[in-house]
This record gives sequence, C-alpha cells and structure tokens, in this order.
Amino acid sequence: MANSLVDTDTTHFSAAPAKGAVIQGLWLLVMLSWLPIMGATRLNPLAVADGTAMLRLPEPNADFWGPLADFVPWVSPFAALFVGGALVAWGFGQRALAYALCLGLALEFMPDISGVPLPEASTEALRYWLTAGGVAVAFAASVMLTAIYGRLLSPAFLGFIGLVVYESAVIGVVASANALESEVAWRAPAVLGRVFEGFAPNPAVLLVVLSAFVALRLFFKAVQDNADLLMQLRVDGRLGASLFHALRLWLPMLAIFAVLTVGYSAMWRGLDHVAAETALTYADVPAPAEPLSFEEMLVHIQTEQTMQWQAELNTRSLATQDQVNGLVRDSAEETHGFVEEKLPQRAPGTNTERCGWNLKCHFMNLVKSITNSIYQGVRQGILDGLEARLERAETEAGRGTEAFRQRAVTEVDAALAIYRDTTTASIGQSFLMLNAVSVLLLIYSLMVLFKTYLIVLGRVILHPDESLTASLAVGRVPRSQGMTRASERGSLAFGKARRDVLYVKRDTGVYNVPTSARVPMPFKAIFSRILHRAWRMQKVDLSQRSQVSGLTMPPPASLVEWTLRSDEQVVFEWTHFVGVSSTVRIKRLLSFNLASLIFGRAMVHYAQGPGVLILKTNASAILPRGAGGKTSTRAARSYGPGCFVARDVHAGFGVHSDLSEVMRGNYLVAKLSGDTVLIDTMPNDGGAARFGILRYARTFLLPF
Repeated sequence: MANSLVDTDTTHFSAAPAKGAVIQGLWLLVMLSWLPIMGATRLNPLAVADGTAMLRLPEPNADFWGPLADFVPWVSPFAALFVGGALVAWGFGQRALAYALCLGLALEFMPDISGVPLPEASTEALRYWLTAGGVAVAFAASVMLTAIYGRLLSPAFLGFIGLVVYESAVIGVVASANALESEVAWRAPAVLGRVFEGFAPNPAVLLVVLSAFVALRLFFKAVQDNADLLMQLRVDGRLGASLFHALRLWLPMLAIFAVLTVGYSAMWRGLDHVAAETALTYADVPAPAEPLSFEEMLVHIQTEQTMQWQAELNTRSLATQDQVNGLVRDSAEETHGFVEEKLPQRAPGTNTERCGWNLKCHFMNLVKSITNSIYQGVRQGILDGLEARLERAETEAGRGTEAFRQRAVTEVDAALAIYRDTTTASIGQSFLMLNAVSVLLLIYSLMVLFKTYLIVLGRVILHPDESLTASLAVGRVPRSQGMTRASERGSLAFGKARRDVLYVKRDTGVYNVPTSARVPMPFKAIFSRILHRAWRMQKVDLSQRSQVSGLTMPPPASLVEWTLRSDEQVVFEWTHFVGVSSTVRIKRLLSFNLASLIFGRAMVHYAQGPGVLILKTNASAILPRGAGGKTSTRAARSYGPGCFVARDVHAGFGVHSDLSEVMRGNYLVAKLSGDTVLIDTMPNDGGAARFGILRYARTFLLPF
C-alpha cells in the first residue's frame, strides 16, 4: 500500500460531493449497528451461564422501523436497509464498506438472545450460544473493518460520537427526573432512543469503547503508513531481524510500563483496604461479617443507616401521637427540616484527610470526593422533591392535622426508599467512572508504548548501516522543485509585477503597502494558530501599491519564501510560520510514517499550493540551493530534528544515532540529496544539542 499524504483520517473523500455524502451516510449506518452491543446491560457470559443474569440489549423500535417494513413487506426492514446499502457501496467500489453493512444483519438475531434466560435443553442452549457468538463475531468484524478502512475525523465518525454523547446526556437527565418523581412528565427529544428501545449507554463505558476503537484505528494506520518501507525490508529479507532488534532496544520502556502497572495495582489494593476500614470507623453501623472493599463498605454503610432510619420511622408511625409529632412535626417546613437533618451532609465514609506530601492519600481523597460529589446531587434532588410533596400535602390536608401527619410519614418513608436506592447506585456509578479512568489510562499507555516502539524501529531501520530512508508521501503529490528564496539583509522584497494577496502575522514588519486585519481560513488549525499568534493576521494586497514593497525581520533572522505549485505540499513548523498567500490551504495530517515520527510527532500541518509559504529562521536560512542556483553543501549535513523548519513531503530522511541510547540520547537527521528542506541552525528549541525533559516528554510520552 503506497504511502500517500492524502491522509485517510483527516481529509475529505476525493469523490464527488453527492457520492462522498452517501458513503459517509453508509459508514454512519455501520456504526449505528453497534448500538445494541454498546448499550447492553449485561455482557458477562459467565453470569448468563450460571443463571444469575441474562443478556439485555436495546432492541429495534417497531414505531421507527414500521414505515420501512410497510414499504417492503416481503422482507425485513434490516435486510432492506443493510443489503440495499451494501449494494450501493459495492457499486461505488467501497467493498469493505459493503462487507461491514452486511454484518449489520446481525441485528436480526438480537430478539433471540436479549432478555431471554439461558435455555435448559441442550439443543436450545447450543442454539442460544451460537446466536450470541455469531452476533459478537459480527460486531467485532464490523469494528475491525471500520478501524482498517474508516477515518477518525470523518463526518460519519464525528456524527456518531455526537449522537451517542447527546443521547447519553438526554437519557441521564430523563432517568434522574423519573427517579425523583418529577411533577412534570418531560419527554426528552431522543434520537437514538427512537431507533433502539432501551438504549442508554453509561458515559464511562462509552469513553472506553471509543478510546479502544481509536487505539485500534491508530494501530492499523501505522501499518498502512509504513507499508512500503516494511515491504522493502521484507523483500530484502531484513524485516524480522529489524523488528526483533527494535524490540530488544525497546524492552526498557516495556519494563517501566510493567513495573508501573504492578505498582499501581498493589497501591490500589492497599489504599482500598485502608479506606474501607477508615470509612467504617466514622460510621455508627455494625461491622460486616467479612472484609469488604471500599465500594462494598460504602454500600454496606449506606444500607445499614437507611435500615435504621426506616425502622425508626416504622416504629414511630405505629406509636403514640406524641411520638409521631416528634417525627413529622406540624408543618411541611418543619418536617422537611427534620429529614434534611437526618440525611448526612456528606456521603458516609467519604471524609477526606490532610495528606501533606502523601500522594496515596491524595489519590484516595480524590476517590472520596468523586463519590461525595455524586451523592450531593442525589441528596439535594431528594430533598427538593420531598419539600414539594409535603407542601402539597399541607395545602390539601391542613397544617397540624392528623391527615397531614399521616401523609407526611408516607412521604418521608418514600423519600428514604429513594434515598437508599439512588445513593447505592451513585456509589456504583462513581466507582465505574474510576474503573473507566483506569482502563483509559491503560489504553493511553498502550498507545504511547506503540508509538515509542515505532520511534525505536525508525532509529534502527533508518540508520546509515541499513541504507534506507523514509519519506512522507509518494504518488499523486507532486515533488517540490525547490523554488525558494531567502531575504537579504532582513528584508524580503516583492517586485512591482506581484499582484497576489498575502496574509502575514501581525508582528511582521510590512513596508510600502497598506495592511488590514483579517482572519483567513478561520476554521483551519485553530488551536495551533491561536497558540502561535497566527489566527488574526494582516492582509497584504500587493496589487494596491506602485513601488517595491516587502516584509522585514531584524537580522540575523531570515525570511524565506517557498513557492508552491498546484497541489504541492510542504510540512512546516508553526514556531517559524510567518504567512501564506490567499490561494494556499493549510491542512492537518495524522501520520505514523517513520518520516514523521523521527521528528517527534505524528500530528503535523502542511501547506498545499498553489501559492507561497513564508517562514522565518532565527539564524541565516540554509536552503538546498544557494545564490545562483548552486547546491548548498551545508544543506547536505546532518542536523538535529528541531533544525528542520519545513520540508517537502517527498523529502527522504535517515537517522544518525547511537543505537545503545535510542530512548534518551541525541540523534541527528540527514536528508537525501536533491530534496528540498529549510534548515535553521538556531531553532526555537535551542538547537541540535538540546534534548531536555520537555522534548523527551513530547517525543515519547504523547501518543500523537
């Protein structure tokens, strides 16, 4: 598979707009077929097998699918939709998309396994497990095809994330309102809930699933981006040896990860035990019969306290009038105040401690704070709902009457029941969030590990001993002709014949031509441009002057103008960016090509012609061709990766480094002869010799 700068994760399809929109819609349909699995309330086959639980999946909504079933009554609506979409995708030449759509037919079998207890008969049980296994295999295959051939930043994937996040938030609001018995029945404007009944994924689970998909997509993308180089190694018979050599040099990083993982697990077990014992000492409840985890201890405390209050309520509701008055008082306000006083201000067992420099203590305080934060919202909602119902009872039965007191006892009883159920659920939700954070950190660590292995692999196979180089793009992107010129004495002059429009940064000096403030390409590279003060720029219209004009920069800095032909592409660093002409487009590229990773990052930006790209250097710029078109010998030397200000996407690079120190030592990058690059011997990061902790963190500890 050829490496191409037409990045499958960041650019739009080159197909006609209507065709591209249809393809995006079909990919969205594939992702929608995942919803029943993502919204499953039980995915533990062991719990299903021992009869303690059953698999529950969101099922297709008959009201939504009914019109399609009426339109094609001779076939199921799923078959009509997914098979029809597969035929369209096949006609467009999107075979992987067609296969993924066919896998969506697994939705037909959802009712056979959802909400159904495991059959006792062996034949029926075998059929059940075969159906469930087939659905699981179809889901996994669909996700795999999407990870290989889909795009992370496509409209389909972004739309899918937006829909699921919106639906999760709406379902959560509705569930909270129902739990608190809201007076007003509010029907949320659900979208996915209209397609699948019972769809309400937990946000924590959603984050884990989406993060896992992103990690899977990045793995396949790295293989695709380096396919040519790996194939060349395979043809030469060096692939296995190179991969093993890189693995051996990369093992220290894996060892660090293993030690940190084991240490984290041991630390959590110790903290969990201490926190459980501490929580019990603060609560006036009986000790459990056996040691419990912190989560189980919080549930135990909550249950015991609620049972005590419930017993007190039951006793007093059957006792004398004086005892009842002691419980509910004579008014709604007084009764509400009694209940508010009974419900703890803070979730039982979550008192934080003064930690000083004890990091373990700070971590456990964070756990307690998350639990208490969720508890506070639940408690306040219960009290607000109880207050409204007590006021209504007082209005209808009269203040201080026997009827009011009896109704008050009933309302308090109901409030305590809601309190018991919702606070227990909130404890489970807080720990589910913490578990999700742990899984997210694991996924993040695996992504970092994978990137570091690619970096080490690049140092190995791009070493001068291997006689290999890596370039970012081949094929359809035209090679740069090296049409560059540097400023003379700090001034980049434009002749009278120039009539193009330039956009330059506001701190750039401009002479002999008026300027105006503009925001070109307002939605391109927003964060990078704001960070480097390049979002709001100066518009320089070279047609609005009658004499030589130009840009200035104090020496020894240089300004360099790089002229780009149509579709020519040049990767550049924002720290050296000055401006572009109005015809140039700035785009983002996510690439795990080794030619990108040797510069420390997978996410870069490039300028696409036609037009000019204007850059600055802190020292005199080094270009492949000097004055008079002569080849520069300085440009052929090796430099630190931070010295390369801009480079043609076709430029090939090799790495000069000591393989015994690939994880921490300096390394130099050399370009191929004839390729166009712009070099600054005094870059903003301090030059080739600098390899501090910030550069190390950016290179090895960030997944992009």
